[in-house]
Amino acid sequence: MLHALLRMCPTLHSTARLAPRWSQHGPMSVSINAGPLNGYHGGVINCTGSGIDHAVALVAYGTDAATGEAYWTSE
Repeated sequence: MLHALLRMCPTLHSTARLAPRWSQHGPMSVSINAGPLNGYHGGVINCTGSGIDHAVALVAYGTDAATGEAYWTSE
């Protein structure tokens, strides 16, 4: 199973809005453009782009220690 780190983007709203729901209800499903997942080898990727074509589960969230960038872990 692929675990990808997705950068917070407008289509994922904000950590402040989703994190409380996630922590209260557990993993949630979202739709994304899966194009950036092709060839994914690690790190935080940008999920923006046109053409929503894939559903993933958001299973955790965090902040990259090196960049301070917020991300969601997806499956």
